[in-house]
Amino acid sequence: MARRPANLDAFGPMLTLADVAAVLGVHVDTARRYVKSGGLPAHRLPNSKQFYILKDELLAFIRSQPKDPVLDNTPAPASDSSI
Repeated sequence: MARRPANLDAFGPMLTLADVAAVLGVHVDTARRYVKSGGLPAHRLPNSKQFYILKDELLAFIRSQPKDPVLDNTPAPASDSSI
């Protein structure tokens, strides 16, 4: 079952993997794979194992992803039946 994405505006400038997963509507393991693959930049504070993702970098990641027509709620353009 698909997860309902959280509103990005509800988060501060730095997000945890759990926050990112909530925003993207995916499992935290999927968010971790995005980081491990290098697709999503992440940062660690000194002496911390926790990944942190900057909100601006998450937005850039989201914008770089191809649109999924099945998940896109934008209505399809009306066909011109006058032809």
